Amino acid sequence: MPHRDYVARSKPKRKPKKAKRNFPLFPVVIVAGLLIAFGYGLSVIKGAGDDQPTALEKSLSQPEKTHKPSTTDNKPLPVLEKDEYGFPTDLEKSYATDRLPSGEKIEKREVNPEKQYIMQCGSFRSEQQAKEMEATIAFQGLEAQVRSTRGSKGLWYRVYLGPYQQKRHADVDRHKIEAAGIYSCRIWNWNL
Repeated sequence: MPHRDYVARSKPKRKPKKAKRNFPLFPVVIVAGLLIAFGYGLSVIKGAGDDQPTALEKSLSQPEKTHKPSTTDNKPLPVLEKDEYGFPTDLEKSYATDRLPSGEKIEKREVNPEKQYIMQCGSFRSEQQAKEMEATIAFQGLEAQVRSTRGSKGLWYRVYLGPYQQKRHADVDRHKIEAAGIYSCRIWNWNL
């Protein structure tokens, strides 16, 4: 039996036809119409605005009028009612005296010279770390000291500020240091 070649008998492959693209006439007509309408709108707006000055232009073109009382306007000014609370005058009186409304005298606190505050910001094993924290604090405009102490676990380097006479002065400096990112500062009541 003779050998049959089925490949040769197969139908040749057809190349797909390229789809013929039509020119997009409809979208082009719409876009052109919109552009023409936009241009016409701008020309109408531009022509309408030239005729009348704006309120700002009117106010700038007219000189300021100062109010002059006329001779026919002899009405007296209205009388202000009395403030029933009397807050501003009573407040001034209370500040003028050193007494409470009950009649007691205000005691002013005096600074206790024996009581001092120190703010400790860190305690390190290495002197290098302590010096770095001291430099960071110095960049905030404050003067810190590094003191070495020997404890039961070895040598420690403490970074502290002070002494302060009042705790609120130490608080003010602590807020400055916190702006630099150091949040470990604690205020202690120490006597040197």
